[in-house]
Amino acid sequence: MEQGQRALAEELAAVAREFAQRLSSRYSLKVELTAGALAKLVERAAAENIHMRDLCAEVFKDYEFGLKLAEGTSEPLILTEEAVANPDRYLSEWLVKRYRADRRAGESQSEQMASKSVDL
Repeated sequence: MEQGQRALAEELAAVAREFAQRLSSRYSLKVELTAGALAKLVERAAAENIHMRDLCAEVFKDYEFGLKLAEGTSEPLILTEEAVANPDRYLSEWLVKRYRADRRAGESQSEQMASKSVDL
């Protein structure tokens, strides 16, 4: 890749990272893009001749609704190449996994509290 193309790719990647940072701030959870996801987004923005901000808004358009359900979670949302290729499915699977983990943690806490009350 020539120097001009590398510079453009890095500018596009920076805009995608800013998009992830805005999601992080808006929903009080950590959202990150992997190198592979950034590469796919840069490739797609160049191929479709679309501004990265517009591409991210299009690809992740439904994330706003799903992330409201996860607001404030401690588990980061790591966006991979799969998230770029199948954004809705990726988010749904992450939410289900997160919900199940939260549910198991809640059940574990209930069991601990029940055993403590029996010990009294």
